[in-house]
Amino acid sequence: MKKKKTNLKELINEVKSKNSDANIALIKKAFEKATAKNTSKIRNMEELKTHLLNSAITIAKLNLGEEAVNATLLHETGNTQEEIEKIKHDFGKATAQLVEEITKITEIEENNRGKISNEVLSRVILSTGKDIRSVFIKLATTQQNIEDIDLWKEKGEKMAEITAQAYVPICHKLGLKEMEWNMRDLAFKKLEPEEYAKIKKNIGQKREKREREVNELVEELTNELQKQKMKVYVYGRPKSFYSIYKKLKTGKQIEEIHDLLAARIICDSIKECYEALSVVHSLFKPVSKDFKDYIASPKKNNYKSIHTAMEWRKKIVEIQIRTWEMHAEAELGIAAHWKYKEFQKDQYFDQKLGWARQLADWQQKEKNAIDVMKSLKLDIGENKIFVLTPQKKVVVLPEGSTPIDFAFAIHSEIGYKCKLAKVNGKIVPLNQILENADTIEIITSPKDQAKSQWISFVRLDKAITKLKQKLGIKEKQEKKKHKIVGKKSRKNIRIANCCKPIPGDPIQGYKTTKRKISVHKKECKNLSTIETGKLVEISWEGLGGEFQAEIYIRAEDRPEILRNLLDETAKEKIKIYSTSAKAKANAIECIFKIGIKNANQLEKLINRLEKVPGTHSVKRR
Repeated sequence: MKKKKTNLKELINEVKSKNSDANIALIKKAFEKATAKNTSKIRNMEELKTHLLNSAITIAKLNLGEEAVNATLLHETGNTQEEIEKIKHDFGKATAQLVEEITKITEIEENNRGKISNEVLSRVILSTGKDIRSVFIKLATTQQNIEDIDLWKEKGEKMAEITAQAYVPICHKLGLKEMEWNMRDLAFKKLEPEEYAKIKKNIGQKREKREREVNELVEELTNELQKQKMKVYVYGRPKSFYSIYKKLKTGKQIEEIHDLLAARIICDSIKECYEALSVVHSLFKPVSKDFKDYIASPKKNNYKSIHTAMEWRKKIVEIQIRTWEMHAEAELGIAAHWKYKEFQKDQYFDQKLGWARQLADWQQKEKNAIDVMKSLKLDIGENKIFVLTPQKKVVVLPEGSTPIDFAFAIHSEIGYKCKLAKVNGKIVPLNQILENADTIEIITSPKDQAKSQWISFVRLDKAITKLKQKLGIKEKQEKKKHKIVGKKSRKNIRIANCCKPIPGDPIQGYKTTKRKISVHKKECKNLSTIETGKLVEISWEGLGGEFQAEIYIRAEDRPEILRNLLDETAKEKIKIYSTSAKAKANAIECIFKIGIKNANQLEKLINRLEKVPGTHSVKRR
């Protein structure tokens, strides 16, 4: 698999093919900046240019936008905050954010290598990007790194292992077939060189020739099916060396593996599947013992497809025939290939990747989808988030955790003495809700700082227990009458994160300082832990603008459900800040964080989403 050399013109042509209005001058500027000097310890300048251009072409082909292309070219230049600020000034905020996130993913991988499993590392990588395009860029650059694996010398074997166990499963579920094929085989070549050499000798063909043969098979099938007036989609692929190796490990001989070359026919209906089968059998001689009708008799995991082996040019090839619905279920649903073959079974992670795949597909077809693509957030696991120390070490916390939880997770004494917290470099309130991939720094005091109100917002069991031990349980103070708030402005008002009230909700104010007021819903449970003397009456008058709200959706676990929900939200012209989802039995539970003006607008959106087929319930969270 020889490294493909390319040039800037090829990248520009690929970008133009997706967007004729792309800012080509800015892309040229990004390439010039990235190659102005070579700080790489392993690549010479020519190798660096090839690495950057091949990675960027992959991103351009995925149609992820010119911001993503520029970030790919610049991904090795953002190692300091000063450099990130320069990128922000020259190329825009979105490009700078992508570069920063790619750098963070690399640091996480390097600082947690061998300390967490590669399966968990996959989830951490997926959860890191505030803009999921950074994950796609990391995959594209990792593919180029694995192609240059010999440059890493003694580090090459560890890189191959992480690629195979952490990055390949992500590629597989995101549908990046060529990238998966390439990365898997290159890792296999490094980790099992003798086995790789044996298979290469047995196959006796270079990759390029096998790919050419598959394309010729697909062309023959397509032409014959079109003659029969059938509107079907046909594509193919040669079997990877690693997949052949896995088959041989089961005891099969090389001549018994009939899908070294394979094609797939996607039809609109079951009736067309059998019509296509008839055409295929009339075109080539079938191998009867390898015929399997999983449409008539589905597998236990509900996988459906027709498999038939044919003689073609004195070779045995496999043809799979299925409907679009079966294809989506096999690729995105519970019958996904990796669920019952080589990858670890993990329903939750499977679902998260499936949603990412749907969004990636939506991105390819919808011109206005890039903003939603940026907002997708993927969770590490059910009711868990991960955050990072300043050294990029992973800390797993319950969902809804705060800097206080993080401090206690590090050490009880740090929890007791927590005075201030920085999240992503900025001082934040100690009750701020943390999000996946936040970097937290705790500033301590020489003296204990623990306060009783901390108990009302911490989530970590250890934190709650330690605080109660330190402070004891005290009786509630005598209730005082509510005060009435005078003149107010949005500047000194903070909308509470715990209940997120919006105009139209009955509200209650809580005086956090002399001039600052936190606004909660009247039924917010956290108000019960606050001294009554600090509660104040407040109204929505004079408090306009955009407010954040969350909607909870429970829906059928079916293909395209995410795309349908996003489409309906976009029709209401409502901004989506983030999406997240959890797999529950045969359903999906997801949360959209959105920007809203008032309760009426939110109610209208809920009514629209309730009409999406497969939706069980939609409610405000």
